[in-house]
Amino acid sequence: MKVSICIPVYENPEGLKNLLASISMQTFQDFEVILTDDSKEPCDPSVLSPFAGRITYVHNKTPLGAPKNWNAAIALAKGDYVKIMHGDDSFTDRDCLQTFVDLLDENPEADLAFSGSRQMRDGVVERDRCTPEEDIERFRRDYRLLYTGNTIGAPSAVMVRRSALLSHQITYDETLTWLVDSDYYMQILRQNPHFAFSEKPLVTIHLSKGQLTESVGTDPKILRREYLHVYEKFELWKVPSCKAKLASVLAENPERGDTAAAFHLEENVFREAKREERKRKLQRRFDTNEYLYGKLLSVTNRGFLSRLWDGLFVLAFLIELSIVIIDKSAILNPYESYLFRLTFLLFGAKAVFGTRYTRKERIFFFAALVLSVISYRASGRNEILRYTVFAMALLGMDLRKVEKISFFGTLGGCVLLALLSIFGVLGTVTVTEVIDGTSPVTRLCLGMGHPNSMYCMYMVVILLGLYIWWDQVRPWQLVLLLLLNGALYATARAAMPFLVLLAALVLALTKKAPVWKKNAPYIVLEALFAAGLCICLAGAVWNPAEHALLHRADSIMTGRISALWDTIYDEGTIATWSLFSSPASSYFFDLGFVRLFYWYGLIPGTAMVWLIFEIFHAVRKKRDVRTLVFFGVLILYTLFEAHLVSVYIGRDVLLFVFAAYFRIILSENGGETEHDESEIQDRQDVCTVDR
Repeated sequence: MKVSICIPVYENPEGLKNLLASISMQTFQDFEVILTDDSKEPCDPSVLSPFAGRITYVHNKTPLGAPKNWNAAIALAKGDYVKIMHGDDSFTDRDCLQTFVDLLDENPEADLAFSGSRQMRDGVVERDRCTPEEDIERFRRDYRLLYTGNTIGAPSAVMVRRSALLSHQITYDETLTWLVDSDYYMQILRQNPHFAFSEKPLVTIHLSKGQLTESVGTDPKILRREYLHVYEKFELWKVPSCKAKLASVLAENPERGDTAAAFHLEENVFREAKREERKRKLQRRFDTNEYLYGKLLSVTNRGFLSRLWDGLFVLAFLIELSIVIIDKSAILNPYESYLFRLTFLLFGAKAVFGTRYTRKERIFFFAALVLSVISYRASGRNEILRYTVFAMALLGMDLRKVEKISFFGTLGGCVLLALLSIFGVLGTVTVTEVIDGTSPVTRLCLGMGHPNSMYCMYMVVILLGLYIWWDQVRPWQLVLLLLLNGALYATARAAMPFLVLLAALVLALTKKAPVWKKNAPYIVLEALFAAGLCICLAGAVWNPAEHALLHRADSIMTGRISALWDTIYDEGTIATWSLFSSPASSYFFDLGFVRLFYWYGLIPGTAMVWLIFEIFHAVRKKRDVRTLVFFGVLILYTLFEAHLVSVYIGRDVLLFVFAAYFRIILSENGGETEHDESEIQDRQDVCTVDR
């Protein structure tokens, strides 16, 4: 006899019929059936008749209970291989028993073979389960790791050599219920660590509320007693992950005298497990709140409401863009502060009711809101708070759509101002002023007040266009833009935006060069920013008139550093900085990053610089040439000019890059990490045992 199919039964006639039917249809037929029945009434003989001559049926007048009934069935086995099948399980298809036999036949060094399983509940397939590959490797190295989580599966998914059971007197431990299968496998593997495995779901596990696992799996007394018993039985205090597993079980199922009960545990291991359990409770509470918030968002993001939130964002953003255009014009805007309040409310409504966040995103934005509120209370400046709420609302939008709104809105506003100035309706086409102490020079401003402002807006429009249509822009178009840039500089004489735009266009011409597939160009731009930032911050600490190197750098930057030291109170120098700034820090000057620390404080400024470096890092990892050119040149521009450090969100095009890379940065900093082999791998749910 090759196989003994042992079936311990208890009060499930329909399940038994299904099991026997699945056995009778097997292509492999060299087997016997042993059925030990704990039911009150004997089995209907007609159910057993198909197996006449090769079935042993025992009705236990006094129920033995699990797992004693399992051992009773195995004790009657005569086959080379023993295959337990619980009364409510079945083989998945006709070749399953043959596959089990082949596993042991083809692996003569193994005493244990197991397979994947198909899980069904109330006649519906829930999923197929199999032991993860990493667990297979762990068990090959140390069978005791089964204690941290039984991922081999239910007894029905296992077949063993009867000779191994007899020679080592291996039986199911009748003092156990929850860990009885893990203990059984560990007994076998302790004598012979070799095993065979198939990923195919060879058995179907039928789950129901009446099974033993439904009651014992949540009983604290049973869990404590059994985990302590198996821990002692196999001397598992020698395995760090098993020690941590027991500590976790004791922490999750507390009882008086916990420390004394964990006799082989170091006290710090046990305490750590207690802390972990408290963390899990907090996590469950957070997950509940997140679920409820998600349900609220699912209601507020349906159909009309979803379009409403997006519409409110677009409306607020158009208002912000309009404020920027009005600021560039000759019009005085007495309602600017009221419009800012309106857009803040509109962005806030979109952020709260129209945007879905992950747990990490909520934590990040909560910290950002706390920081921005403190900054607002300390300095009286609300820009960081407005930027944070804008970024929260932007996160749920179609970025390409918003980028195009920014491009066409800014372009349309600039063209309108230019036309109004040309026709003499509003503003002037040119301004005449003295530059560098020379004779007066006439410069183009096209109704935007000053050539630098006009050139800055032109630069932003071109860079936005490059960013949006990066792949569609042809070399001849870039060359044309280079010629226009030169012509504009000849009439406006604004060196810094000219150089920034020149750099961006030249870099764009090389976008398909192989060098962009390497780290070097990305690191160079990061290094340039870091060096420029250090020079600017050094200029806020030391007067360039007293340091030769700084004086040379200041000459290149056309006196922007020395301008800090020429004010009455040295505004912008480190003496005027504080952790969160103050209302008195309101002076306007160039050097955008110095203004960042001066206006908002050391803590917000440091947080923003950190975020910039994180974006640089993420761009380098993705080899994103488009973002590097757009983001990099604007960041370098801000070292010298402070146009982008202002009260205007519409002007701050860098927030698009933040939104595009936010989730990437968050996943890199707080993503899943690889666990080493000694960590707890509690995968108890993979093996839902039917008994």
